[in-house]
Amino acid sequence: MNRPLEQLNKDIQLILSNKLNSSQSFLLFLGITLEILLRKDLFKKNSDLQSFIEVLYIPKTKKREPFKEYLYLSRTQLAARLNRIIIEELNYSDIIDISKKLLELLPSENTTRKGQNTSQDDAVSEWMNFLDKKGANK
Repeated sequence: MNRPLEQLNKDIQLILSNKLNSSQSFLLFLGITLEILLRKDLFKKNSDLQSFIEVLYIPKTKKREPFKEYLYLSRTQLAARLNRIIIEELNYSDIIDISKKLLELLPSENTTRKGQNTSQDDAVSEWMNFLDKKGANK
């Protein structure tokens, strides 16, 4: 069972709020990253995760090299690798930067457009289209 996207957004806002110390922010960020990677409502196919990770996370790593294709075959392997890199290579300001971008990109379940309610699927599709465009601009 997935938590509502609004709760995920609130958790990201908590990281940005300065109510947590840096260690607590890191731990919450690791959990949020894992949850996002495992959510099938955000990424229907594992291959959809590639542009998301390459846009948000890879630029903050030391090598700035994309992950090998085999990692995208397993969400759990991908999450383990990404979380290890977060722990070993990212600092608090990197976490804040990525959190800000996540907050901008994550669809909300209450998304409205032109006075009409859009479904969560529409919001997720819009988000994925944004990521595809970002990935194409590299």
